[in-house]
Amino acid sequence: MLNNRKRRPTHPGEVLREDVLPAAGLTQDKLTRLLGVSRRTISEILHERRPAMTDMAHRLARAFGTSPEMWLGLLAIRSICAVVAQIAGAEFSYWCDSLARSIGERMNSIRGLPE
Repeated sequence: MLNNRKRRPTHPGEVLREDVLPAAGLTQDKLTRLLGVSRRTISEILHERRPAMTDMAHRLARAFGTSPEMWLGLLAIRSICAVVAQIAGAEFSYWCDSLARSIGERMNSIRGLPE
């Protein structure tokens, strides 16, 4: 392993909470109205207690000019790394870090942020 960092891949709720909502000037309440879902649903996604599944990925993509694949990709990477860590153990943590890093770089290029 190049570094001993053990970072979990980013949850879509973290991206919304930390990047998208502040940049768009939206509150949780405004987001619920924009997406047409309950406040509880948004709260659970923002607090990383609920995944952003297909329907929500499409709603987010329409609302923010992204693609459903971007949101589903975040969820997929997180799920894959969790399963790999359970099955194979620590020797695959570098692979998960590398995968998460490349997804993060792709997300930054989509959002126009420096890598």
